[in-house]
Parts: sequence; C-alpha cells; structure tokens
Amino acid sequence: MSQTEKVVATLQTLATGATGQATHHDIAAQIFASQGFTKLSDKYTGHATEERDFAGQFMARILDLDGQLQHEAQPAQQVFTDIKAYMQAEADISQKGIAALTPLLDHQLLDITSYDLVKAYIEDEVEDLNWTQQQLDLITLIGQ
Repeated sequence: MSQTEKVVATLQTLATGATGQATHHDIAAQIFASQGFTKLSDKYTGHATEERDFAGQFMARILDLDGQLQHEAQPAQQVFTDIKAYMQAEADISQKGIAALTPLLDHQLLDITSYDLVKAYIEDEVEDLNWTQQQLDLITLIGQ
C-alpha cells in the first residue's frame, strides 16, 4: 500500500467515525429537547454539525488525493436518556478517540495538509472532552 493510500484509508476511517458521532449527537439532542433541556439540545446539535463538517473535510481531502470515498457501516452505539450516563459515555468515547488519533501526529504518516486537518480535529475533540468533563464535575458537585 502506498503512502497516499494509507493516508486515504486513515481519512476514510475518520470520516466514517465523525459521521457516526454526528448521528449519535443528533439522537442525544432530540432526547434532551424532549426532556426540556433545550440549551443542552442546542449544544449537541452544534456538536453534530461540527462532526459533519469534519467528516466533509476528510472526504474532500480524500478526493483531493484522488482517493475513492466509501460508505461504511456505522457501529451501533447505546442510546442514553440519562444526561449523566450520556456524558460519561461521551467522555469515554472522546478519551479513547483522542488516544487513538494522537499517534497520527507523531510520525510521518500524513502529508502536511492531512496532518493539519487531523490536528484541528484532535484539538476540537480535546475541547469537547474538556467541556464534557466540566459538566460531569458540575453534576457531581450539585448532585443529580
């Protein structure tokens, strides 16, 4: 497999994952809205939009590299109605994702354009994780 093919495969994995997370956030936003938590619903609608935007950037980069886009199956994810349980699951997913993505920045796997895109995605994920952790800390402080 050529270096470009490896980059395309990595970007495809990221596009597939971001698309799945966008759907997961959309589902959470709908549940939170139905529970009357409109600001939290809006926050997760925004997260879904960010994930879709990154998925689109990953796909555009694949095409820039003359790669073939794939429509891959999404793994099922548990649907939560409890806010704390959802946020804890989100924190766990983010931590695992960041840990899996960070090594991409430690070696020469990616070209500079793809590197910058992946770096921006990781930075966004870290920011989201920090926000989620703050919310979990608040829930612990004030009780559920």
